[in-house]
Amino acid sequence: MVLAKPRCGITLLEVLVVIGVLAILLMVLIPAVQHAREAARRAECGNHMRQLAVSMQQFATANRDTFPNSGTFLGVSTTGSSGRLDQYLSWGNGMRNWVVDVLPYMENEKVAERWQFDRTFDDTLPSPNDAEWSNRSLGQNKISLLVCPNAHSVYPEARLTYAVNGGFNTWWGCPMTGLMYPDVLGKGMDYDGNGQVVSYCDDMRPETQGDRNAARALGLLWPGSTSGNTSQDVRRTIQSISDGTANTIMIAENIHAAHGEYFGFWLDLVHGRSWANPDPNVAAFHVSDKICPGGDCRRIDWSKANSPNTTTNRYKLPQNINGVREDLRRLSPVPQFGWPFPSSMHPTGLNVAMCDGSVRFLANTVDGEVYAKLVTPAASRLNPTWPVFQSPLQEDDF
Repeated sequence: MVLAKPRCGITLLEVLVVIGVLAILLMVLIPAVQHAREAARRAECGNHMRQLAVSMQQFATANRDTFPNSGTFLGVSTTGSSGRLDQYLSWGNGMRNWVVDVLPYMENEKVAERWQFDRTFDDTLPSPNDAEWSNRSLGQNKISLLVCPNAHSVYPEARLTYAVNGGFNTWWGCPMTGLMYPDVLGKGMDYDGNGQVVSYCDDMRPETQGDRNAARALGLLWPGSTSGNTSQDVRRTIQSISDGTANTIMIAENIHAAHGEYFGFWLDLVHGRSWANPDPNVAAFHVSDKICPGGDCRRIDWSKANSPNTTTNRYKLPQNINGVREDLRRLSPVPQFGWPFPSSMHPTGLNVAMCDGSVRFLANTVDGEVYAKLVTPAASRLNPTWPVFQSPLQEDDF
């Protein structure tokens, strides 16, 4: 009887079968691992924002229930467009932004102690408490709490990836004006519907008072002065958030913060990337100006709040277009956007911290009217006959 000779190896077919099984396992496991990593990064980012929101609340508690300004500037005496002498913010003398104000509540007391509050944020004079540090070098020093982990995949040099709620105004708390908004066809934002619009940031005419009041109800945090007594100073109290702290966004992710878009190159060259920059093109996020159909701001269309304007896609929450993130266009040589807008590297949306300290994930396809109500803190308290009046957000809306 002849016995079969035992094999001493494996066949090519068996090798191919094993490789095929491994390939299938990798196809299943890799997306799962990537999803788990993204979930972890998103959770860490949300935790950062929760701590920042709590720090804001603690600041308010210690300051008569008043939140910090989005940015603080020197106040100067000058003659405005109205022809009268008044106190205005000196935009060329930026002192600090909201981050500096909440440093002691972020467990960064040592950084706060080194900060020189009587000097601008980019001043290079050494601190009397530590000669190795100046305001500029402090602002360029990385603080992990201020950066979402996902942002490092695009901007390894990021110093700040969160921006506070600046509402429907992109020019330092002034209502939208024809001067700065080509989309509104030179008409500006007639918030109260009286036919008068604010022409410049220092336009203090009595007939535009309603527009200024309305503008301040459509955003949360505004710039202010070191003295706090200029005509442009606006401070937000917790009590003034009449639409509900749980329904009003305080902070949103913004991977473009700390250097800005349109002015990004200039800011980087002159000031460097700093988490202390009070420039509203850096410190706050803003919402689409497409809410005025055809430039007619007597008919507000809140559904357009999550829409691009006519020249760029700024303000619109980022989408995936042909597999390429809109955020990545910042890497091109030409800046794509003029002001920060909520943005992130998360696949389907971004984290937002609410005024009550909670953190939610906002889908990038959120309904424009819902998004507008989440941004505006007091639109329901405006005159119901005004175009910008809003009813409060309902529980089942979001």
